[in-house]
Amino acid sequence: MTAYELVPTFSRIRVLLDGDVVADTREARIALGEGKSPFYLVPKMDLHAELVAAEGTSDDGGTLHEIRVHGGRTLEQRAVTYAAHPDLVRIDPLDLRSNRAAWDEKPELTWREENRAGMPFARSPRHRVDVIPLSEPARIEVDGQVVAKSEAASLVLEAPLPPRIYVPEVDWVEGVLQPVEGGRTVCPYKGVANYFDLSVGGKTQSRVVWGYDREAAPQNWLLPSLDRLRAVIPSGSIQVFVGKTRVPLP
Repeated sequence: MTAYELVPTFSRIRVLLDGDVVADTREARIALGEGKSPFYLVPKMDLHAELVAAEGTSDDGGTLHEIRVHGGRTLEQRAVTYAAHPDLVRIDPLDLRSNRAAWDEKPELTWREENRAGMPFARSPRHRVDVIPLSEPARIEVDGQVVAKSEAASLVLEAPLPPRIYVPEVDWVEGVLQPVEGGRTVCPYKGVANYFDLSVGGKTQSRVVWGYDREAAPQNWLLPSLDRLRAVIPSGSIQVFVGKTRVPLP
């Protein structure tokens, strides 16, 4: 079994199924494991549902359970218990095993952290995201052709990721960004990401641009300073500049 460090949180954590309470606690723990996404463990005594043993184990060595809620509805393999923490249970809204997971379908189970709605992941108290307005203009080029230029871009620092430059959508050349249907991803720190193809000079690069929009995120979830900003990963053909300095390749 993966070894987890458990960190207390005073936040009220609720798990809801179509508005009905599955769990409600101020005694949750945030489980931190090397190379694993943080997740909540809630006390069994604060469950408003029954755990039913299921076959198999989770990818980190826990025991799988079904959740049987009032009215007889059963959700398969949505709960995990661990021998090292027998009084606690993990509840998954989806089969989520990474910080970036598909978010094209609304989960049956939703979470509330206090009044922050739709939060399926725990946030590590040791993870930091800084959004810093740039003091110089930003410019993005594809094979030497300018596709975005802005005086209002931001630098996003999020260890261990490389620095990212986010440019307001209004500062991209009209027509170069083509929205991608489906394939959204979710970040517990920034929100729900939409993706875009980048079309320049008759060539299209798929899903190389992304951004976070208020309307795509659950209520009170989006990091407000990222609303309608767009980022791209620099590559051989895509160059990002801040002032006269080129942002290095990741």
